[in-house]
Amino acid sequence: MPDGFEIPPRCQNPACNLPIPIQRGHRRRQYCDDTCKQAAYRARRREAELDRYEIQQREELQQQIAAWRARWGDLVPETLQLLATLSAGMAARVAAAIRAEVARAVRSQSEERTTLVETILFGGEQVNHPAILTENVSLAPGLDAWVAFCSYADLAELLQLRDQVYIVCTARARRGALARHT
Repeated sequence: MPDGFEIPPRCQNPACNLPIPIQRGHRRRQYCDDTCKQAAYRARRREAELDRYEIQQREELQQQIAAWRARWGDLVPETLQLLATLSAGMAARVAAAIRAEVARAVRSQSEERTTLVETILFGGEQVNHPAILTENVSLAPGLDAWVAFCSYADLAELLQLRDQVYIVCTARARRGALARHT
């Protein structure tokens, strides 16, 4: 950049942003003219109003969701908002049906977990609870290790272990059948 050459400042009005000519001996101007200065002021004021409005909307929605949850239970916000569009009687019936479905799903998942653990421990008993190492499951040998694993494993890990137990049991049974035939 040549000496004595300055990049002209730009108008601070976001809608304008044109270069402002530099006047020697004067303070730097921030805006092209009074119109841009007023427009920038109005834009800042409008943005502050929008910020206050958004905060107010958040607070009102939080209160509304809390009231809906008190009335219909701990459902996701979208469901609560949908229930609010229904008549009071219909909303209460739909909310009760949703809570019943959620309870059934939780019961089903609990029952599924119990069944998986029983299947795994029974299969492990058939093959004397060996160590099982896969990409996602690391299980030490012995009943205590198997019970401990089943108590903290999530459903996906239990499903993988069930498959591994099936594979070990089947392979061992085939080995036994081969040994009997030879």
